[in-house]
Amino acid sequence: VLYLSLPFAVYPNFLLLPSIFLIGIAISVTIGCFKKYL
Repeated sequence: VLYLSLPFAVYPNFLLLPSIFLIGIAISVTIGCFKKYL
């Protein structure tokens, strides 16, 4: 149980930062596309 719970405690920190970075890129790209049409 400890072995299974340990990766879930460690990996979210490594997965959270890239996902936030990708979401930020996606938001900036969508804003850029909307600015073109405006």
